[in-house]
Amino acid sequence: MRISDFIICDDIRLEQFNKISLMGLYNDRIAIVAEKKTIKWPFVISLGLYIRIESPEEKIPSDFKFKITFLMNDKELGGLEGNGRQATSSIAIIPAKVPQFPITEAGNLKFILSLRDNSGTEVCTHTQIIKVEVTESSERLN
Repeated sequence: MRISDFIICDDIRLEQFNKISLMGLYNDRIAIVAEKKTIKWPFVISLGLYIRIESPEEKIPSDFKFKITFLMNDKELGGLEGNGRQATSSIAIIPAKVPQFPITEAGNLKFILSLRDNSGTEVCTHTQIIKVEVTESSERLN
């Protein structure tokens, strides 16, 4: 099993006919536009996570458990846990929404994903890191 997509965005919505809409996709960083001297931590944002897992046929358990741990500069902020299901015999999708996500400081925001089958055996892990920056300019960021 491998994580083929781990997309971080502002919002994720489940639409009609099993479509998923992602809004405000982040690339390699989350930029908070504010005066550095006056920003108040924690800075609360809404986050959506779209995770797609791929595997050869019949390797993804039909039901599995996932846990996503959030760390800011290696300090744990919390996490999510839930149950997942296959989308097809070779693909599983985890759409997750965190409406009140507290960013406690600038630096590296890390997501650690763990997937377990129903017997509790870990079948896949993945770490995703995105940089959080504070900028005083609303100009286009490189």
